[in-house]
Amino acid sequence: MDKLQKTAKELEGMLRSALQKQHGAIIDDLKIRVFRTKADLPDWNAEIVGGERVVEDDVKNTFERDSAELQRQFGLAD
Repeated sequence: MDKLQKTAKELEGMLRSALQKQHGAIIDDLKIRVFRTKADLPDWNAEIVGGERVVEDDVKNTFERDSAELQRQFGLAD
């Protein structure tokens, strides 16, 4: 079954929303990068990049769990 396709901006917003729901305002300054893992395929991954501060372990765990769940549901659109 083909996955629904989302843009990188949409996927970033979904990840940010999930983090916001779990952790409140502490994630406002995080930079999230969504990127294609294989050329010409909808496979993608995401990471928290840059940032002015250390990201807490519980935030990282939530991010990784939610990212994996979204990867199962959605492919990355062109």
